[in-house]
Amino acid sequence: MPTDPATSRPPVTSATAVDEAHPMSEAAVASSSSARTGPRHHLQRPLVRAGVITALVIYAWSFRHTFVDDAYIQFQYARTLAASGTWGFYAGHPANTATSPLNVVLIAAGSLLTGSAVGAAVLLTGVELAVLLWLLLRLSRHLDGNAFFALFAFCAIATNLLIVSTFGLESLLYVVLLVAAVTMMLEQRRTLMML
Repeated sequence: MPTDPATSRPPVTSATAVDEAHPMSEAAVASSSSARTGPRHHLQRPLVRAGVITALVIYAWSFRHTFVDDAYIQFQYARTLAASGTWGFYAGHPANTATSPLNVVLIAAGSLLTGSAVGAAVLLTGVELAVLLWLLLRLSRHLDGNAFFALFAFCAIATNLLIVSTFGLESLLYVVLLVAAVTMMLEQRRTLMML
C-alpha cells in the first residue's frame, strides 16, 4: 500500500523550523562572520606595528638637532664607508677612531637608503626603539605575563636623558643587544644568544 509522503516526513520541530527559515546554521553564521572580520584582523597587526615604528621614528627625529659631536664622528665614518668603502674619516685614509664599528656599519647601510647619515641615524634609532619594545614585551611574558613591565621599562629607557643624549651613538644599540641576549636566554635559544 503506498504511503502518503506527507505522513512519512518527520515532525517539524522548532529547531528545524528555524533552520528551514534561515538556511545558515549558527556554525555557518559564525564562520561567515569570522571570514568577514578575518582580513581586517590580519591587517590590524601590521598596521599597529607600522604605526608604532612611525611614531618612534618621529620621536627620534625630534632629537636630530641634539646629536653630540661624537655622533658626527661616526656619521663621517659612515659617509666615507658608504661612498668609498674606506674605513676612516676621509676617503683613501684608513683610520680606526670610531668607537662602535657595528653602529658605523648600520648607519652606512641606512645612509644608502636615506641619502643622509643623520637621517640614517634617526631611522636606526626608531627601529632600535621598536625592537627594544618588542623584546621587552617578549621578556615580560616570561616574568609575569603582564605587559606593564615591558611598557614601563620601555618608557624608562626611551626617555632616559643619558640614552637620549647619546642618540646616534651606540648606547641604545647595546641596550637592545643586552635585552635581546637576556630574552634569548629565557627562551632557551642559546645559539641566537651567542650571535
